Amino acid sequence: MALSLSLWSLVTVFPRTIRDDQRIRFAPNLPGRSIAGYLLAVAALFCLAWLKDIIPATVGYTTPASLDGMKVPTNPIEVLDLSVLLPLAALSGI
Repeated sequence: MALSLSLWSLVTVFPRTIRDDQRIRFAPNLPGRSIAGYLLAVAALFCLAWLKDIIPATVGYTTPASLDGMKVPTNPIEVLDLSVLLPLAALSGI
């Protein structure tokens, strides 16, 4: 929890530090909308992929099928993706 809290604190403070004069470092013909669309699409598709595994297990009160044979209740990759990486990708796309 401390990692997520510190990371999201950084995310809320960082945009305030970017000034308009720093934006000139990027090329004027940078395809910003395409990059933003790509980041949003990747975040949405990964979210759907992980939720396809999580929701049936939650509704059926079982462990996800991807964890068969493992002795963990949740997939740590799904936890990191859904709590930190995918929200950051979506925020970067906005």
